[in-house]
Amino acid sequence: MDAWDVPGGVPDGLLDGNEPDERPAPPRAAPVGRHPYQSEVDYLRDLGTRLDLDGGTGEATSKPVLDAGRFGLEFFRRFGPAYAEVTGTRDDAAALVRRYDAHREINYAGLRADVERHRQVAATLDERILDFRNGASPVFAAWQGGAAEQAKSRFDSFLARAEDVRDQFADLAGVLEAAIDAADRAVYEQAAGVADLWTDRVGTLAAADVEFVIDFARRCAAPEPGPRILDDEIRRVAGYCGIEVNPILCRLNQQTFRVLGEDVWAWLETVFVPFYRARVAGVQAVCAAGDTVIGGAWQALTAMLADVNGDPFAGMFTEEPHSAPPARSAPVPDPPTDRFAAQSVEEPDIVVADDRPVPETRADRPGGISSALG
Repeated sequence: MDAWDVPGGVPDGLLDGNEPDERPAPPRAAPVGRHPYQSEVDYLRDLGTRLDLDGGTGEATSKPVLDAGRFGLEFFRRFGPAYAEVTGTRDDAAALVRRYDAHREINYAGLRADVERHRQVAATLDERILDFRNGASPVFAAWQGGAAEQAKSRFDSFLARAEDVRDQFADLAGVLEAAIDAADRAVYEQAAGVADLWTDRVGTLAAADVEFVIDFARRCAAPEPGPRILDDEIRRVAGYCGIEVNPILCRLNQQTFRVLGEDVWAWLETVFVPFYRARVAGVQAVCAAGDTVIGGAWQALTAMLADVNGDPFAGMFTEEPHSAPPARSAPVPDPPTDRFAAQSVEEPDIVVADDRPVPETRADRPGGISSALG
């Protein structure tokens, strides 16, 4: 039953049985042309919405995104041979595909897992540092004397370096996440940009039409072309190339075919070739923009990794403490004030020979690992 049919006859209060049926005609949707690659278009549109809402495509790799925009390169597969024939160059369709696929295997999921691991390490280190600090506070509150000062200096240096390691992991997670987000968006914009360049026409001509025009121009340049060219072909190519020509005149004067062929070839060189080159330039511009963004993201990450200190605790237990007291002239210390000081009497080798400062560490310098974020 049609949705506009009234079930069970005329409903009460709507129509009078004596009046003609004036129900409106069923609505008809206007026919809408469907894109030959509609599923890919819809997918890219959904990805754009997801990027705006979530900041990422949510895909595990860059491969499905680039696959979706690949149909934009179909123009070059179809028209590349004709372009090569007119210009005398090699068909560059395969080179454009390689250019487009330069960032095809970016593993977003694996990189994002690394981000989470770095953040977990930073959070764990933060907890451990707090535990160490809280555990040592009552010790140094009760411990007095030279040994206590030495131990406190070493302990503070240890915590400072541990905090530096924590900051390295936290900063690395941030820079890596920013790099992934930048690459994710750049790959999508490249795919969408190339998809927007899709066409299967040069003007009104399909690839087969352009090939016909090339063949027609070559036949016109042959000796005695008349028998090899039909009147319908003359009319067809004249319509394609915007040329006014009378087939009867061509039959009367064979030189007319030569002029006609030259005009057709001029159309190929001045209309078809520039159109094709503009499409090539469009793809190259889109891919170059992606290269710039992704290259910048990886460069920031590389700088971050180069700034990581691989051995943050190097020399910590062999360097002299920062606040070491001068050596005593006599080996007998003052009477101990508590049990910790008593232990220092039993261990006189803790006292150092001079008061040289601990060399400056990365934690003492401004910026440190966070400077790479700039």
